[in-house]
Amino acid sequence: MNTRRPVALNSKTVRSSRRIMLSAMPTIYIARSSHTDQSQAAEGRENWFILVHAPSVSHGVASDYAQVVLQRLEAFGIRPDVREMYVRTSVDMAREWSTEGVALYGASSNSMFSAFLRPRQRSSQHRNLWYVGGSAHPGGGIPLVTISGSIAADLITYQDQHS
Repeated sequence: MNTRRPVALNSKTVRSSRRIMLSAMPTIYIARSSHTDQSQAAEGRENWFILVHAPSVSHGVASDYAQVVLQRLEAFGIRPDVREMYVRTSVDMAREWSTEGVALYGASSNSMFSAFLRPRQRSSQHRNLWYVGGSAHPGGGIPLVTISGSIAADLITYQDQHS
């Protein structure tokens, strides 16, 4: 089954010289912090953070693709009552954080040696520079990125207590 198809959701937002492929069956991560902390949403409501693996596309394409994501959720019986939606793309992140070519997982991790090539949490060149995230130890994926932040925080605390 071919799960990738060309996107032509809005011909004004996609340059015809560049064919962008988006999955018809994307990987979707959902976080609902209001499930454990009701103060994170208005009374009787929920807040959903949905992360979708997708290539860098224009905001118009990403907004249209959000409808594909909602349809995919419906296939699993999940029908959120969306009253407000904010779509962010890698282009938005690059503008907000002055970074170019941002990616969730950083460098490719397809090599059998990639786990050994990740930077440690602390820079060997700059005393107070710490690396955290999918490209740092222990690696990519939401649980490992969280562990990466925890390791860095513990190391910073240890350094502060012993210097």
